[in-house]
Amino acid sequence: MDAVSVSLSPALSHRARGTECRFADQMNSGFTLIEMLVVLVVIGIIVAMIGVNLAPDPRQSLDTEARRLALLLEQARDEAMSSGSSIAFSA
Repeated sequence: MDAVSVSLSPALSHRARGTECRFADQMNSGFTLIEMLVVLVVIGIIVAMIGVNLAPDPRQSLDTEARRLALLLEQARDEAMSSGSSIAFSA
């Protein structure tokens, strides 16, 4: 068999290089490290904000318990007044 030599014309070789360049651009069309880090930081901030909002506030729970105790004492007073007897509390 005879070896066949092929020479590309300048226009054809330019097209072939253009295809290679487009292919190389497509291969490099991923996310950069900076973009990934920015997304992770944003997700971290959102998760932190949600975690802070879900944590119970000690002042709010103290206020709730104080209101509950005040209502119980008022109910005990009303019951004692209506029945005419004293009511004792024990812990």
